[in-house]
Amino acid sequence: MVAMGDADIEVFGWVVAFVHCQRFVQWCDPLLKLAIEHVS
Repeated sequence: MVAMGDADIEVFGWVVAFVHCQRFVQWCDPLLKLAIEHVS
């Protein structure tokens, strides 16, 4: 196993968070559009 520096771990964390955000947005976007249509 390669020892990772703090910077590498931080970058990896950002990548993971970004992927999760992309999936979250893909899932939430239709719901948000429905909610906005319902409100307006």
